[in-house]
Parts: sequence; structure tokens; C-alpha cells
Amino acid sequence: MPSLLDRENWMSHLNLDTRIIDTKIPASHDSSCYPTTNVFQDFANQWVGAVTQLEGYTAQLNTGVRYFDMRIARHNGDLYMHHNTDWFFETFDQVLSQIRAFSDAHPGEYIFLDLDFDTNDASLSGEILTKITNHLDESRISTAHVNGGLFNPNVTWRDLGQARFLIAWSLNNWGGKTWMMYNEYFRYSPYDDFDKHDPNWITNYLTNQLAAWDKSRLMVSQAINTPLLSFVTHPGELDANAQATLNYWAYTHLQSANIIMRDFVNAGYNSSIINAIISANHFSSDPYYAVSDTMVRQQDTVRFRVLGTDKYMSLGGDGKMTLTTNPDQTCNFMLRDHDYSPNGNLPYSGNLDADTTDCQGNFRMVSSAPTLFPNDTTVISIKRDENNALYNGISWSDSADYETFTSFDPDKINNDGPLYYGSRVILRNMIGSADNFWQKVVHEMGSVLLQWIPFAGSAFNTAMQDSQRNHIFVLVTYDGGGTPYVYAASPGPDYATSFIIEQA
Repeated sequence: MPSLLDRENWMSHLNLDTRIIDTKIPASHDSSCYPTTNVFQDFANQWVGAVTQLEGYTAQLNTGVRYFDMRIARHNGDLYMHHNTDWFFETFDQVLSQIRAFSDAHPGEYIFLDLDFDTNDASLSGEILTKITNHLDESRISTAHVNGGLFNPNVTWRDLGQARFLIAWSLNNWGGKTWMMYNEYFRYSPYDDFDKHDPNWITNYLTNQLAAWDKSRLMVSQAINTPLLSFVTHPGELDANAQATLNYWAYTHLQSANIIMRDFVNAGYNSSIINAIISANHFSSDPYYAVSDTMVRQQDTVRFRVLGTDKYMSLGGDGKMTLTTNPDQTCNFMLRDHDYSPNGNLPYSGNLDADTTDCQGNFRMVSSAPTLFPNDTTVISIKRDENNALYNGISWSDSADYETFTSFDPDKINNDGPLYYGSRVILRNMIGSADNFWQKVVHEMGSVLLQWIPFAGSAFNTAMQDSQRNHIFVLVTYDGGGTPYVYAASPGPDYATSFIIEQA
């Protein structure tokens, strides 16, 4: 029976007595420099090659990244993530919201925030602190690794307790926060104008720097070669061309390395090196999960388990979708094709544009709990007047967009091929698919503009146009009283939760 690495929850399997400094951690370079939904902002960033990632923070977290290179600047009266002086992306609030949502859904994962900003701006550090405390519970920010202002190289994961965030920033000034650490005391991250050198020079430099590492602080090996201005070749294509050399260096230095940083971490060619980095760690439980060789078919009855947990999607007593650790009939759902077709396998959806309900892989969920819902033509839908909560109670004949779902593989761009029991999926609801015409026009306009950029690179254009960032995915979240519910959250993959399909 084949198995897959649980990249969303890999740290929850770690041997907690391992020192942080002895752990292998995937990192992303310029983590915030990914396409945004602002087509004009996106076009400007593409024009100068100021893009280093394909997707947002949750997509990067889903793929296993736990160390983030985050650059913050003031822009239009708010704090934005940026690449150099003039190229801006999402707001700091949007980024922190993604990180907090992922942490809530994956409580065993540790997340490193390496914050960089203009230290000459006296008020900026205070604004950054305010944003952090507004979004992150300070009791979950670690201080155990701080030893008299320096990094404690002997700290283990167990020493962190329930603290899940490790934060460093550009000032040697804590702002009254014992959890804030100066990044030069926190980590060593050598760099020497990599954009002016070829990949072989870069890997030789990394080898020498790693050999000189004295393990007094964390070591970030920047296996990157993406410059800002790329009038001949886009950074995405540069990275794709250099990945064989850069990833080979990472493979051959896994035993001595600590944190390995890459560009475009969600690109398919980086999947195997991220798996290798994660797998090189010491685990106390198996970080792999089994996948069956039995395909999922139309009208099969299935259960959806939240990846890395023992919690199952369930219909609560109020008819709303919730979670339970005791799977029963309320967790059983029949998957039926959108047009009630009884035949065929249920594949990953090929409908990457999220625009119609009749593409392959689209299905409706029918509750299979006869004592609760004896009429099997009642389907799961979206309750728009209650924050898009999923609930049971609309008839098959009334189904349109809010009752149609699709399955995507978060590790794949193309999303084709059959689903198997044990497959990892993220679920997207078709909410708004029939009335998002203007959004689609703007998105397509952006794609056309990108095609006219002479230096953008065909590989990167393809990845951009295949992006899932406009989709609206299903999210596990909690109400004010701590009760878990399942929602359709917008916008898309930055709020996605992965499920494992199991046979009921």
C-alpha cells in the first residue's frame, strides 16, 4: 500500500527531544512575493521580476515550509509585505491571518517569522508589534530559545511547551516583548550577491559557509539565485533552470544543514527536495500516511478526516457541518455527480478556473445518516446568511452553485487523475461560480498582459495561469465558543484545509 508524507503536520511527528539547531526545516525566500488578486499590482510586480513564490502563506505551509523570510514596509497608510522599495504585495494583516488560521488548524506545527524592516523608521517597529499582538496569541510565542538576548543552541522542541511561534526582527531592541529577538542573534543567513553568480558558485559558497557554522545560532542556507530585475529571464524560469544544481546541493548536505531556503517552494520540481528535507529529521511517530489502491467512484459513501488529526467532518445537531472524533453515521456522505450520474470514477477536478458546475470531478454531498435525514435527495449546501457555514437542508432539484464541490490535490498544479481512498484533498465549493464574470474578466486580462511581457518566461506564465488562488475552499474553523464548524472561505487556497478521503 503506497504512503505519502504528511507535510501539513510533519512537525507534530518530531522527536521533541531533538534540538532545534539539529532539525532540518524547509524555508521560503522572500515568502510574501507571490501573485495577488490585485491585477495592476500583480502586473507591476511581474514586470520587474519581483516574484519569488507561486502561492500564499497557507499554500507554502501546506507544502511543509515552516521558516518565513518576511519583509515589511509602510504603504498607503498600512503595513504591506514588499520586495525591495517599490514592489508591494498583501498586507501584513492578511499574511498574519493566514498564519494564524493555519496554526489553529495544525496545533502541532512550529512557525518561524523572520521579520525585516527599515530600522530608521522610529514608529514602524511599534506598528509591527501591534499587528503581531492583534493576530497572534502572545502565550503561543516562544521565549524558551532566548538566553540573555542570544539564541540558546541547546533548546529542544519540548522546551518550547505549547508556544508555536518563534519571532525575530531587525532591531536589537525588544520593544518590551521578551519573545522578540534580534535576527542577527537568532540566525546566521550568509548571502553574497547571489544574483551576480551562477548556481555552481552559489553552492560552493554555501558549502564553505555551512562548514564554518559554529552552531551558536540557527543556520539558514539560501539555495536561491533570483534577482530583482530580470529583463531577459523571469525569476521563475531562472529558478527552474537552476533547480537541479541547487536541489542537488540540498540533497547532499541534508545531514549537516539546518534551515534550507528555496524560491518557488510550491513548484512541482521542489516537491521531492522538500520531502527529503522533512524526512531527514528524527521522528517519534510515523510522518507518513497510507493511500489505498482502491479508486473512489460516484455514489460511494465516504468520510472526510482532517489531515493529521482524528477529527472527521460531521453533521451536527443543528444540521451544520462540524467536527467529531467519534465517526458515526453523521460522518458518512454519498458523493454524487452534479447531474446525478451514477457512473464512473471520481477524479480530481480539472476545473481550475472555478467557473462552471459541470466539469469533471464536481460532485454534491448527500448525507447517509438515515435516522437524521431519511430523504437522500437532500444535499450539503452553503448558508450564505450565516458566514457561509456548510449545512444540510436543500433539495437536489434546487441545487445550483452553492451545493457543488470539487476535490483538489494541494501538491499538484494540474489536478488530474483518479482519487483513491487515502487521497489528500482540499475541497472547493462552487459558491459564486455563476456570477463572478467581472472577476474572471480581470483575471484573464492579467493573464493576457503577462503573456506580452517578453522576459516573463513560458514556464512561469503557465504556472501563473494554472494558479488556484481565485478558488473558494472549504475551511475548518471555530466560533467564539470554541465549537468547530466547516465553512466556505474566500479567497481560496490561503484558507484551505486538507482532508483524507476514507471509506465509510
